[in-house]
Amino acid sequence: MSGYGCQLAPGLPRCPDGTNYGEAGIAPSGAGAYELTDHVSGVTTLQAFNAAGAFTKLADGAIDALRVTSMPIRWTQSGMGHTAALP
Repeated sequence: MSGYGCQLAPGLPRCPDGTNYGEAGIAPSGAGAYELTDHVSGVTTLQAFNAAGAFTKLADGAIDALRVTSMPIRWTQSGMGHTAALP
C-alpha cells in the first residue's frame, strides 16, 4: 500500500501528490480492504484485495468506518452498514 502515497493523519489535509489512502484493514489471511482517493480526480473508492494481490472495488465514495476480520469486511458509508466477503 505504500506505493499509493501516504496515509492521511489528523492535521494533514491531503498528501502532496499521487493517491491517498484513509481507512485500511487486513485479516490474518492477508486479505483486506482500504479506502483510496485519487488526488488528481478526487475520486474515492473502497477496494478489497486477496492474499495474492487481486483487487476488487467494493464501493464508490468516502467511507465512515472500516473493519476487516477473518469473516466479512464491514464498513459504514453515509451512516449505513455494509458487508462483503473477503476476496
